[in-house]
Amino acid sequence: MSNAADARTPISRRAWIGFVVADLVLFLIANLTAKSSSHPGTLSNVLFVAFVIGTALLIALAVLTTVRSRRRRTR
Repeated sequence: MSNAADARTPISRRAWIGFVVADLVLFLIANLTAKSSSHPGTLSNVLFVAFVIGTALLIALAVLTTVRSRRRRTR
């Protein structure tokens, strides 16, 4: 790997916690808006899709971070 790839800083614990909390907030707001009297389900659907995308990105980021940390240990 090049030095540029090694220069990237890993995501801090504080950032991980922030991402997870933001994802959970999206999920909670989606559930709270599911039974809205005006536009039932519209905002809920949008927020739920945002939650699913956020969760997929968190999983991909976790896998990437794990792979990089294991590569660094074996060198």
